[in-house]
Amino acid sequence: MGNEQLRQALRNAGLEVDDVAVKAEVDVKTVRRWVAGRTPRARYRRRVADALGVPERVLWPDEVPDQEQPADDGTEAFELLVARSAPDWRELLTDACERAWLLDLTLGDVLADGDGRLLADAARRGCQVRVLISDPDSVHLAIAEQDAGRHVNLAHRPASVRELDRVVELLAPHAERGAVEVRRFVDAGAYQVLVFDDQALIRLRLSGVVADASPVLYLSRDGSGEVFDGFTEHFQTIWQRSEALG
Repeated sequence: MGNEQLRQALRNAGLEVDDVAVKAEVDVKTVRRWVAGRTPRARYRRRVADALGVPERVLWPDEVPDQEQPADDGTEAFELLVARSAPDWRELLTDACERAWLLDLTLGDVLADGDGRLLADAARRGCQVRVLISDPDSVHLAIAEQDAGRHVNLAHRPASVRELDRVVELLAPHAERGAVEVRRFVDAGAYQVLVFDDQALIRLRLSGVVADASPVLYLSRDGSGEVFDGFTEHFQTIWQRSEALG
């Protein structure tokens, strides 16, 4: 059935899906998904409501039942979640139009078959897609292996190195075509950083805590959020001193 309120607001405003996509700064396909029923995140809801000249609660009454969200005041929003209840990074990637940055020791528990193609698709629509994974000989990878309770012996290809091999295999075809930039780093990796435009997922690594239950910081930056900027600067610093894959 889709979002009939959004369809009606489009008709009333005399706007097409393409017009809203420009105003919301997203891909046209993303707006079509919103019309079909998917709920956009808060900052996009505000943009669409402003573009159509209606209160946000009219378009998404279940998200804003009593009152409209406060106007954007240049502050940042953040939320601490358990990994299993955090936003799916693939959904954030679908809405991204400027950048998609992924940083982790292996990204082995993030990337699955087909995800390389999703990243390449994002690159084709103009996203800067950058992936940072650990050098297989990095001592930090061995330490992470030990913290996970695994036997540490790089010469015998421990689990973390096998995860690296799999991730490289998934991304290599897209890296060779220049759609996805992949680099290796040797810095310590206490947390995973995934950035999509002005949204980010930061997963903390805690000894003895399984990945699905690890804490995740969800950041949404509107204005000049210092916490958000700190993580993006962290990514850029590691990127600058990393080495190209191969």
